[in-house]
Amino acid sequence: MKRTILICLFLPFTILVHSQEYYVLQVKGTVKKSKTGALVKTKDVIKADEQLTFSSATDAVALVNPKAGRFILKPGKPTKTNELIAYMKDALSQASSRLSTRSGGFNNVLDLKAFFKDPVLLLPELQYKVNGASFPISESAFFFIRYQYNGEAINKQLSINKDSLIIVNRIELFKVDGKPIAGGETSGHQLMYFSGQVELSLCPLVFNLADPETVKTEADVLLDALKSANNTSEKILTELSAYLVENYAKVDDGNLRRWMKMK
Repeated sequence: MKRTILICLFLPFTILVHSQEYYVLQVKGTVKKSKTGALVKTKDVIKADEQLTFSSATDAVALVNPKAGRFILKPGKPTKTNELIAYMKDALSQASSRLSTRSGGFNNVLDLKAFFKDPVLLLPELQYKVNGASFPISESAFFFIRYQYNGEAINKQLSINKDSLIIVNRIELFKVDGKPIAGGETSGHQLMYFSGQVELSLCPLVFNLADPETVKTEADVLLDALKSANNTSEKILTELSAYLVENYAKVDDGNLRRWMKMK
């Protein structure tokens, strides 16, 4: 069953401009341009007067307009002819802008538990500052991650520099006997600390294992659109963080800046 949505710009928070364009960040489901039948994909440009065909009621398209912000496009209720025809004001809803996440470093176990209570987007590398007095580091005192793989407990010691900065490297994390494994085949991730012959389980870790290259492509589209409208660096960071939280999982400001090479 094909469902069609007529995009027509009429928003209380934008000006009626026939040629206004929206850049596609992400597509959930199968969505096509009605006129050409082409699949809608990341980086595409959707004009205000185009029609889109949705394959199901759960399909959605995440969009950004450089001046108006981020939006979610969803099909409306089917008509008697099983078509979904709606005006932009009915089908296009503005995405929320949440505050960025600032880890601020970890002084104790409570800080760790508070930060990692929510899923974290696993980027190619994550860095976290810890209190060296609370968590002394030496050859016999270190952090590691423990997870289950093929019925076996795997321990991966984390790198840490002289500034007590824990480094989680995604590639190294998912290696067993020197060979890469699928992160999705692992479970029960725990952040551990070893000191004085004692193992301490600090907190569970829940990672979103989305492909970093896919996420980076979407983030670049959003970043370019926001920069083109001369948004402040703080606004850009907040919008980027909000997009990742809504579509994947949280990531703190420091790691997000490093990953996107933002100032």
